[in-house]
Amino acid sequence: MTVQIHYQAPLGWELKSIASFVENYKGGASLTPDDFRESGFPVIPKKGVQEGGWLVIDEPTYCSESFAESNAQSKVDSNHVVVTLRDLVPSGPSIGLAVRIQQGLEFILSQGTYGLEINEFMNPDYFCALSNSQPYRKAMRRIMVGSTQVHIRTGEFLDQKFACPSMAEQNKIAEILSAWDKSIEATERLLENSKKRKKALMQQLLTGKKRLPGFKQPWSTTKLSTLCEIRRGASPRPISDPSYFSDSGRGWVRISDVTSDETPFFRKTSQYLSPLGESKSVKVNDGDLIMSICATIGVPKFVKIPACIHDGFVVFRNPSDSLSLNLLYYVIQFITDKLDGEGQPGTQRNLNTSIVGEIQFPKITTEEQEMIAEIFKLADSSIGAINERLKSLRKEKDALMQQLLTGKKRVFTSEAI
Repeated sequence: MTVQIHYQAPLGWELKSIASFVENYKGGASLTPDDFRESGFPVIPKKGVQEGGWLVIDEPTYCSESFAESNAQSKVDSNHVVVTLRDLVPSGPSIGLAVRIQQGLEFILSQGTYGLEINEFMNPDYFCALSNSQPYRKAMRRIMVGSTQVHIRTGEFLDQKFACPSMAEQNKIAEILSAWDKSIEATERLLENSKKRKKALMQQLLTGKKRLPGFKQPWSTTKLSTLCEIRRGASPRPISDPSYFSDSGRGWVRISDVTSDETPFFRKTSQYLSPLGESKSVKVNDGDLIMSICATIGVPKFVKIPACIHDGFVVFRNPSDSLSLNLLYYVIQFITDKLDGEGQPGTQRNLNTSIVGEIQFPKITTEEQEMIAEIFKLADSSIGAINERLKSLRKEKDALMQQLLTGKKRVFTSEAI
């Protein structure tokens, strides 16, 4: 089934099938769990194909060198464009996306991914950008089949036709988008470096390796349980009983609610408890500090709305004069990985109040505590500003890309002079 674009092709553009500019293609190798190694020859997982045009592999995957040699037909390098025609997610958000491989790298394809050799009639970078365009994504969604594991048949993928400009205009569009990519990449590096600087600062200021000027009190720590009350949340049972819920009232804090907000604050929830539900849970109010202790462990949030927490959270109550909740927020943030490692095994890892109470907190004046917290707040403010700039750049590039790749916005080339 061939799906064509649904707008008038711009002057000088022509319909091209994907097959017309694919010289050759390679399929993925059949990897079993026994074929994977902790090191060896790198494998491209399907989730490595993401929006943006370049291969993104956060967690490297490897197979043995011998497997790679016996599956040379699935090897790809920078001469290939990689696409995925299979997705475990029912909506298939990444299916059909095309990405480049950086120079000097070589991979084995996993099943569901393909390596395309692009001929002289298509700029590979332009094709990768095209795969992120709205007409292309719409075409991919229309030819997807399957439910639990959606996929696209190779023949139907190659048959798809899109309006494409001349090579000169393709090259110019790819050049423009590459400039945006470089700006985005520079901002991403700035963001990563800012996060690293904050982490290094926390390592110094939260361990006593570095003290603020004017504070000479000997550095020591004390158990958190000596500084505040640690109260675990509670859930009304059975949780499926609709009488515990309402369309308004106190918010019912879910893990997804606290992880969806990048700020230190919890401001909204998707569910609310009825008065009966509230009576069987634990109330929290504006200014309270809570922390997740189940599944996603160690996420601290300052509550900004009347709410209730279930037993996947704790709230820190009645802080002594020797405890700054502002600094406690950053102490928790600093030791999140350590807390996750201390979680009790089970269907979901979790902490109890005793483990939380063992957290070591700096035994220094509250004045120094607040000053340290303020330094971290400034670092967060800088990180937040960079993150917002990055979001803006990505949004602006995407808007420009949709115009350039549909011909709504044209570029001048030497051919047009």
